[in-house]
Amino acid sequence: MLIFSKSSCCIYHTIKKLIHGFGASPTIYELDELSNGQQLERELLSLGHEPSVPAVFIGGELVGGSNEVMSLHLQGRLVQLLIQAGAIFVQVLDAKTKLIHGFGASPTIYELDELSNEQQLERELLSLGREPSVPAVFIGGELVGSSNEVMSLHLQGRLVQLLIQARAIFVQVLDAKTASLYNFHQSSSSSQPTLNSLSLHHKHSSTIFPTMATVTALVAEKPMVIFSKSSCCICHSIKKLIHGFGASPTIYELDELSNGQQLERELLSLGREPSVPAVFIGGELVGGSKEVMSLHLQGKLVQLLIQAGAIFVQV
Repeated sequence: MLIFSKSSCCIYHTIKKLIHGFGASPTIYELDELSNGQQLERELLSLGHEPSVPAVFIGGELVGGSNEVMSLHLQGRLVQLLIQAGAIFVQVLDAKTKLIHGFGASPTIYELDELSNEQQLERELLSLGREPSVPAVFIGGELVGSSNEVMSLHLQGRLVQLLIQARAIFVQVLDAKTASLYNFHQSSSSSQPTLNSLSLHHKHSSTIFPTMATVTALVAEKPMVIFSKSSCCICHSIKKLIHGFGASPTIYELDELSNGQQLERELLSLGREPSVPAVFIGGELVGGSKEVMSLHLQGKLVQLLIQAGAIFVQV
């Protein structure tokens, strides 16, 4: 795996952290630190890569820049590409067990090589279409699959929901406010609002706030708020990730608000550099793309969203 970047590129740092989070150690070329950096940049541009960095190659093939990498990640295909290219090596049983334990689950584990009927069990798993036979993960009595399928569910934000539905983990509604929000969501679920309609509603309503509204006032008593800019590709990726969990955050596009510059100054004063994306969950500033992706890769993001009432689960 190769990444062409520039040391000053903030988007690259997000992509690098994402890749490192999977245990990969890509070869990295910082164009602004190489004597032939301009020549390399011209070659990348000639490949149709605009802007030139970050440019990510996996298995010798140009995957693309930040948008393409994030798209692969959100589709659950990035890990598979990294494994196929030999960029990461998965000790599958240990890795999946650690992932599942990280959500607070205590699965029943059968080590086939430690059982007297090992060969019989392995033949049965093979007859179910498991090749290789392990790891084979069952949730709620149903065969989910192996490492690829489990990781794909995790990256799509669906693994926790399956574990909750199967009562492998339990979620406690923490207070009356969250409970009332949960009941409202359940009673109104029959109308089946779409993510597009919800996000459009929030986007439209964000333009009617008084021009002196502050960041503190805008995030108060809202489960989740994202400050963004319509032209920011990383903001788009973060919003897509959050929507993938079934959340409908309140979104403020600073470049579409009359007081956008004031809000941006406030975000900068809070230590947000760059100012967007700035993600608040439960009224607290979580951070930008790096912090959100870090929480996601640690399996903590869904828990925060549940606790804040930004998503709801049927216990």
